[in-house]
Amino acid sequence: MRKQQNKCCLRKLSNFAPVYIFNLKMLLEKGRILFSSGEFDECEKLIRKSAELENEDQGITELYAYTLQKLGEFEKALGYWNILLATHMLNSEYYCERGICKFHLGFRSALEDMDKALELDPDNPYRYSSKAYILDKLGRTEEAYLAYLRASDLDPTDEITQNNLGIIEYKLGYTSDSRKRFLEQEDRLGISKIQSGPSQEKLIPQADVYSKKRSTKWIEIKKMLSSWGEFRSFLAEALKLYKDKKSQK
Repeated sequence: MRKQQNKCCLRKLSNFAPVYIFNLKMLLEKGRILFSSGEFDECEKLIRKSAELENEDQGITELYAYTLQKLGEFEKALGYWNILLATHMLNSEYYCERGICKFHLGFRSALEDMDKALELDPDNPYRYSSKAYILDKLGRTEEAYLAYLRASDLDPTDEITQNNLGIIEYKLGYTSDSRKRFLEQEDRLGISKIQSGPSQEKLIPQADVYSKKRSTKWIEIKKMLSSWGEFRSFLAEALKLYKDKKSQK
């Protein structure tokens, strides 16, 4: 339904003479429609061909940076976040998104940008969740746990945070806390929704965009950790094996 509505809007916009298409307001509107429809290639082409990008308009540049991230072009996106931060040095969102790009590019300063984003916006749970995600991927599980806890305190209803916090608790051996959190999620959301599994993209919009250099093993591990159904089955099987081994002794 949403895609049909977006296509209808695009047809209406296309009825205007070409000279008006690159009016700033219309360009931004059309780009956002393409972006929300998942047509990232078309969105990138539209903005790249316009003069507004060269003029470094904030709205257009921001949309272009997000689009590049969706396409896995993290190095190019990083350049545009740098452009935006040069004139908007107190924008926590830009620091956070630049940190995400740096993380995917392997820069150590990724966490510095996350810390700056938190300094500017200390009560934003998404900032803590994003930092926790990066910490976990870097193997700093205990620090990730604390960041997820803070995100949970700020927004206890966010299912992605609760999901990831439960996984972190299991990794650290806090099995009772992990089980309790999973059961609370089950009561809150219903088993059918849990089985379908929340998307990691809500936590970090660019997290599901992988370059071709990513290994198949990494992708499979991510799939396992991202799926509630698979993870719960894995947990149940592990506990069963543990009990069987214990009873044999």
